[in-house]
Amino acid sequence: MKKNLTKLIKKKNKGMIQDILPSLIIIIACGVLMVMFVHILGLMMRCEEIRQVGRRYLLVMETEGCLSDSQEAQMIADLTGLGIAGSDIIVDGQTTRTGVNYGKPVKLVFSCKVPTIRTSNATEKAATNESLFSMAFHKTYVTYNVSMASTAKK
Repeated sequence: MKKNLTKLIKKKNKGMIQDILPSLIIIIACGVLMVMFVHILGLMMRCEEIRQVGRRYLLVMETEGCLSDSQEAQMIADLTGLGIAGSDIIVDGQTTRTGVNYGKPVKLVFSCKVPTIRTSNATEKAATNESLFSMAFHKTYVTYNVSMASTAKK
């Protein structure tokens, strides 16, 4: 009788880490990918905001015929409001600074350094004696160039 009961009652198997390990690895990898996506999306949104500031001042240049010094200062102030240091904004010499007549091209060219973060590369890890698996984050800057052209409507 006891033999028959033991056949009917199924004992619980001992848990094995091999059964759950692949699922844990996939969950961690998905988490890392989501964090990377959010970071890259934030950088792309900041670059799009910079382009929008440039587009706004290109429209001003269309009606005025050039970019005046006060407009340039206001553009730099707007870009500084986005979190870019004023010293990292360079308005190129190709920008139309003298007034042009109706139908002539106007051009706005500037570059700025967008702050971002990155991980250590192999040489930095060797120089600072970091282990292979450690992830040290460093603040860095990515140069973003904006070049826009239109026609003066003055």
